[in-house]
Amino acid sequence: MRRDYYATVLDPARAAFSRGDSLGPCARSSPGSTPLPASTKAVMLRRAFELRREMVASREQYLPVVTCAELGNMHTSVLLLSGARSTPMFHAITDELGRCLSNDTTGRDPLRGHAMQRDQPPYYNAVVLRFLATH
Repeated sequence: MRRDYYATVLDPARAAFSRGDSLGPCARSSPGSTPLPASTKAVMLRRAFELRREMVASREQYLPVVTCAELGNMHTSVLLLSGARSTPMFHAITDELGRCLSNDTTGRDPLRGHAMQRDQPPYYNAVVLRFLATH
């Protein structure tokens, strides 16, 4: 999944940003995919400068390797949220983080996608506030 994500999303975005193209990577979620909704595209374009800096940095800077053992040594409560409509890669990441972390709380909303904080702020806020009140 990681190799596919690099090949179809991250590496093309890096190449576009390196060519000075900020619009291309911000207009679609991946090469060949359908255009992003206008509201999402607007947010991406507002963050194009930061995205470009992240994408053209060395991969080790923006995607450092972290081992399960290192995560297991964290002794802080962590809230892991995902939406059932998130891509499989995000589910795999959340599931692996939950397996490695010693103090995690995991939630999956059956009706939401990856950006539940944007798509359903009342639900997201309630979950986060409940977590904060109990941890």
